[in-house]
Amino acid sequence: MKKLFIYSAALLVAGACIAGVQSKYNAGEATGIDVNFGPSSGPTMVKSILASSANDTTTYLSLYARTGSGENLTAAATNGTFYVYVDNADSQFASNDVVVLVYNDGVVDDYVCSTVTASNVLLTVALSQAATTDSRLYEVSAQGKIVIGTTAFNESGDVLFATPSDSPLRVVAVGTNTAVTVTVLK
Repeated sequence: MKKLFIYSAALLVAGACIAGVQSKYNAGEATGIDVNFGPSSGPTMVKSILASSANDTTTYLSLYARTGSGENLTAAATNGTFYVYVDNADSQFASNDVVVLVYNDGVVDDYVCSTVTASNVLLTVALSQAATTDSRLYEVSAQGKIVIGTTAFNESGDVLFATPSDSPLRVVAVGTNTAVTVTVLK
């Protein structure tokens, strides 16, 4: 009976670890392609990165994580609007900040703040979908950089990069004709 319990517990732990693994891929000709992951209760750990660029020797990856705490929207926002309403009385968000909006359905998009007030943020690009008050806006900043050039970058390990708890992860390839695959454990 004791062996059965230990075996069952080991399977449960292994299953939980496997369920927390996510991979995302993006490729394109334009500069600035990205992959985004939503936050989790603990840190998001980057386990592997595969990146390549066909013809740009200066291509690099920037890894972004939250700078402050996220803020829930204080009012719903419609698809196509440029405004999101948040409590910004503490000036967490500023003009030209890079922000990540985690929609209530788990979709993660990145934006740039154009102008801000104590109660709203005007984005440089319209929302890709409607957002509810359960959606959360995070200010993020580059916290890591990997130069890949024209040679494929293929690295994996225990932890290549980790975000703080409750932080989205944004990985941006800066260069042309790039492809990026990122695998994380949450």
